[in-house]
Amino acid sequence: LIQRDIDTVEWRVLPTELFKPLEDPQPLTKNEWLKLKLHRENSEILDEYQLNLYLPFFTSRFSNTDINFNNRLTEWSFHFYNGLMMALDNVENNSAKISLNVIDTEANPVVLDKKLSSINLNAPQLIIGPYRGVNVEKMNVLATTANIPFISPYSGGGDWDGENDTYIKLNPSLEVHFQNQLEYILKTYPSDQILVIGFEDIQEKNAIEILQSEYSKIKDSQWVDQLDTYILPDTAILAPDFDLAVEMIERRDSLAVMIPSWTNETHILSILRNLSQLQSDTTHYVVFGMPQWKDYEHIDYSYYQKLNVHITSSFFLNKQHGDLSNFSNNYYQEYGFLPTNETYIGYDLGRFFVPLLIEYGTRFYKFLDQFSYQGVHTNFEFKPIIRVDENNIQEISRWENTY
Repeated sequence: LIQRDIDTVEWRVLPTELFKPLEDPQPLTKNEWLKLKLHRENSEILDEYQLNLYLPFFTSRFSNTDINFNNRLTEWSFHFYNGLMMALDNVENNSAKISLNVIDTEANPVVLDKKLSSINLNAPQLIIGPYRGVNVEKMNVLATTANIPFISPYSGGGDWDGENDTYIKLNPSLEVHFQNQLEYILKTYPSDQILVIGFEDIQEKNAIEILQSEYSKIKDSQWVDQLDTYILPDTAILAPDFDLAVEMIERRDSLAVMIPSWTNETHILSILRNLSQLQSDTTHYVVFGMPQWKDYEHIDYSYYQKLNVHITSSFFLNKQHGDLSNFSNNYYQEYGFLPTNETYIGYDLGRFFVPLLIEYGTRFYKFLDQFSYQGVHTNFEFKPIIRVDENNIQEISRWENTY
C-alpha cells in the first residue's frame, strides 16, 4: 500500500452581488420566443422603415379645367390612403421612423412596370398594393425576387404557384368563402339536401369546381362524393329551362341552395324568381350567395327575404370596437369626408402590420399565424397556404386572412 499526502483545497468566497448563483432559467414569453426565432431568420430591427404604397390614384387625369373628374378607383385609393395615414398617426411607438412612398399605378401594368424600374425595389421593407389582380401577380414576382413582404389589400386573386411566404392576402379567396359557407351549412343540412346552381360561364364553372373541391375536404358523408349541381345555359335563363332543375328541388322540403355566381345580376334575379315561385308553405329554402350580391342595384330584395339569402363577406363594421366611437368624427374633421369601407381597410391594415414591422423587424411575416387582430372592419387571422412542389415537398405559397 503506497501512502500519499492529501492535497489541500483552498476555498475563496465570491461576492454574490458580482457573481450571481446559477438558477433555473425562466421560460421565454411568447414575445421573447418570437423575437429569438425571427432573429435566427435574419429579421432586422431598424431605426427607419420605408413603406411603398401602390394604388390607382389616376393623378395624371386631374387638371384645373376638369374639376368634376370622377373615378371609382381614385375614390377607393383616396379613402384607403387616408385610413392608412390615420393608422400611422396612431402607431404608439417612437423608436422607429416610418416613411411612406406613394406610387400611382393607374391600374395599368405598363405604368407599373415603368414605376418599378425607376424605384429601387430593395429599399422598402413593406409593400402595400396594388389594386388589380394582374398588377398583384406582377408585384408578386418582383417582391419574391427581392424578398420583401407585400400585402394585397383588395384582390382575391393573384394566387402564386411557387414558394413565396412574403405574399400576404388581406381579402379572403373563393376557397375561404366556400369553406366558411360549407362549414355553416353542414351544421344544419346533410349533403344530400344541398343543391348547387350555376351557369355555363367559364369563370363561374371554375368557381363550382373550387366549391366541390372544398366540399371534398370536409364532406360529412362517405356516400355523397359531390354536391348535386345544375348548370344553366347562359343563353336561356327563363322558367322552362329552369324547370329541368325542379325535380332536384322538389324532392326535398328543406333545401340549401348554393349559387356561386356573381357576374350577371339578371341571371341571379332569374334564379331567385324561379326559386321563389317553387317555394310553398311546406318548403323551406335557404339560398347562399356571393359577396357581390350586396352591391346589386336592380335586384328585388324581397326575394332575399323570402329565400333567407345568406352571403359571406370579409367586411363587417364592428360597432362594438373601441376605435369606432371617435373614428368617424376624427376622419371628417381631418379630411372633410365621412369614412368609407376602404378607409377602415386602410386603417386596420396600418394598425396591425406597422407595429409588427417595428417590433419584430423585416421578417415579421415568417410567423404571421402567431398574431391576431380584432379590427374595426374585420378580424385578421392569417394562415399559411401550403402547396406541394414536384419533389413532394411542402412550402408556403402565400399567407391569407381566413376570417
